[in-house]
Amino acid sequence: EEWDMSTWVRVCPGLPEENEYFISVLEDVLGGPVASAEDYLSSPEGKKVAWSALDFGINPYPRRIFNSSDK
Repeated sequence: EEWDMSTWVRVCPGLPEENEYFISVLEDVLGGPVASAEDYLSSPEGKKVAWSALDFGINPYPRRIFNSSDK
């Protein structure tokens, strides 16, 4: 809730086969495809949340470098 994401869930990654299984089950439960991190970061909400996290000193997506054009 501190990042205004009360309808989101964060899942820690596991082994590749565990991740694939989790995503397939999650899509079944949700009734459709789930967004990738890149898809989410491209959305206005994703950008807002990522910048809020960075303001706290937390990079929510460690493999991505953020710059001012991402805002």
